[in-house]
Amino acid sequence: EAIHCWRIYIRESTHRPQRCRYCRYKVKLAIIPWHEVASLWDEVRPLIEPAVALTDGAWEIWDVLNRLICNEADLWIIRRDGKIDGCCVAMIINYPSKRIYALTFIGGSGLKDWLQFEHVIGDWAKTQGCVAMEGCDARNGAWGRVLPGWHKAHTTIRRNLD
Repeated sequence: EAIHCWRIYIRESTHRPQRCRYCRYKVKLAIIPWHEVASLWDEVRPLIEPAVALTDGAWEIWDVLNRLICNEADLWIIRRDGKIDGCCVAMIINYPSKRIYALTFIGGSGLKDWLQFEHVIGDWAKTQGCVAMEGCDARNGAWGRVLPGWHKAHTTIRRNLD
């Protein structure tokens, strides 16, 4: 079994992603600067759309793009051998007593392979003053089962007002 080596790549940093001597794939975790989101949108959009569709109309795909290009949300991508395999749209939420990093939309392939490295995003969130990360689990608690250390905090229910 190959060992997969993950490197964070932030454009403003001096760190460069490298091929790990143990990996057969070149894999990078990257946070995309707001001014580069448009250039990747055609690749990212199909990965995010299924998660947006689960919001019951609360979000449209263009709302997500607007948040990203207005620098109100962050786009994280997983790139394997030059192809985007997965992505996450995350936002800082300032509650009255806490600052939380919300992983709002996640999509892509091979999620189980790269979700174990969510601690890198958590470390970055800490540098932004966040004390926790949160996300919605629309599929019967699956995220809580695959992410160690995460727990169910609450369940959101909804009634449409027709």
